[in-house]
Amino acid sequence: MTPPLPLSLHSTVSWRQTPIAAEVDGDIVLMSIESGKYYGLDSIGSDIWRRVEAPIEIATLCAALEQTYDGDLVEIQGHVLDLLRQLHVAGLIEIVS
Repeated sequence: MTPPLPLSLHSTVSWRQTPIAAEVDGDIVLMSIESGKYYGLDSIGSDIWRRVEAPIEIATLCAALEQTYDGDLVEIQGHVLDLLRQLHVAGLIEIVS
């Protein structure tokens, strides 16, 4: 098994071909077919998930989140990269470029 590619702010990510996702009370619940594990996203994680439906550069995603949530860009970048790394390892998103 090949280790996952590293993510950076310059990476472009997107959902994998067939994500299994359901919305429950406004939050997203994901399932990894490969591992059989479920992942629950809070409201901000769910917002991030919706924004990566189409390929998007992580830096662009973070800038949009900064505008939406009026937060510190560096802190947002760290949290977004952490979440996207977890989703990538789980096989739920792919690195497009």
